[in-house]
Amino acid sequence: MTTASTTNGRPVTSASADEKKRPAPERDLDAPEYYLNRELTWLSFVKRVLHEAHDTRTPLLERVKFLAITGSILDEFFMKRIGGLKQQVAAGVHKLTVDGRSPIQQIEESHELIRPLNIEQQGLRPTRLFPRTTGSGCATTTSRTSSRWLRRRRWTPPIRSRSCRTCH
Repeated sequence: MTTASTTNGRPVTSASADEKKRPAPERDLDAPEYYLNRELTWLSFVKRVLHEAHDTRTPLLERVKFLAITGSILDEFFMKRIGGLKQQVAAGVHKLTVDGRSPIQQIEESHELIRPLNIEQQGLRPTRLFPRTTGSGCATTTSRTSSRWLRRRRWTPPIRSRSCRTCH
């Protein structure tokens, strides 16, 4: 390219004679490497959301929300996406997607990406988020203490009377 002049501080270029003669390279637009897989890109989105839960600059409750969002997205992913792929496998569908993957390949590659995400998600809960709640005014309990509190016979009379008014 040759620079002819400038307009508004930007160079205006024109193609040289050699560049005009060269044809554009042929590209096979049906080639799978030009396309992204729908399931795998969805999992990369989940990974980015989980990364937000790791970010210590983000407020604690926002981080907890990001962690909950990843759990919700992965639940939906298994119910809808993996479920649909398993139905295709059961029906004997062998048609490749535009990115060149069969349903069984998509399931296997999804599982390869999900395993580290699950490990990362599970490791984030107790070790990184909940110790920070002690000085933040939030209280965390184990399921054992929560279930003890939820038993009606352990409620004090004021709690029992409030719950009776609101629940019945």
